[in-house]
Amino acid sequence: MICKPPPAIPFVDKLRATEPDLSALRFAIFGLGDTVYEETFANGSIVLMEALIRAKATVIGERGIHDASGLTDAIDIALPWAKDRLSEAKTG
Repeated sequence: MICKPPPAIPFVDKLRATEPDLSALRFAIFGLGDTVYEETFANGSIVLMEALIRAKATVIGERGIHDASGLTDAIDIALPWAKDRLSEAKTG
């Protein structure tokens, strides 16, 4: 799977190569993208999430996502999503 944005590639490669035990890590992830780029739309967040899960980290809630081609501003999607993830993190 293609990883975009390119700056994330070294980090994901290092995770895959070193296979760290991140079982103590809980994380949430929000993907940004544009459906104009259908093949790679927000897939950086998918690739990173999968690499973290393979390293035994635990994802909090669902991955957030924003489409720059949509009519909704990223902040209008990200803020409620982040509040929900913080609430889940406190209770989990």
